[in-house]
Amino acid sequence: MIKTFLGKAFFALTDWKITGHVPQEKKYVVLQAPHTSNWDFLIGKLFNFVVKMNPKIFVKKELFVFPIGIFTRMLGGIPVDRSRKTSLVEDTVEIFKNSEIFSLAITPEGSRSRREIWKKGFHHIATQANVPVYLGYIDYKLKEVGVEEEPLKMTGDVDVDIEELKRRYSKYHAI
Repeated sequence: MIKTFLGKAFFALTDWKITGHVPQEKKYVVLQAPHTSNWDFLIGKLFNFVVKMNPKIFVKKELFVFPIGIFTRMLGGIPVDRSRKTSLVEDTVEIFKNSEIFSLAITPEGSRSRREIWKKGFHHIATQANVPVYLGYIDYKLKEVGVEEEPLKMTGDVDVDIEELKRRYSKYHAI
């Protein structure tokens, strides 16, 4: 398959390494932090192609116009209208509940710049859908991309869980 070939070619021709774990569950949320560059998307997708992960991603609705919208959907995009309040959490929970297989990649910072305050939607989705939260990472200093083996042990307290995530992510180096 062309996607697998592209991913393997990237890792063979660069100093980047695939490390970590591939979740075996049929349903999960995988986070990506720190998210500070558009390169995160490309490297993450190439990683997904190689390890056969296929998480859906939230993408601003403006990237679903023709012709780019064709590629956005092919790459797992779910359109999000950021100009108005929607029931995105509830809708996503329903997708998890009604799907036999579904994974979702989310950047908790909600931006391509380092943020002290993280968005809480991933936590609400994961707890309401009762799915594990894995930590995906792209370390630009070590040139490693992967997913940590142990999911976050959710406490039910979103602020405590986000602080634990920030602690665990502190060892990775953004661009």
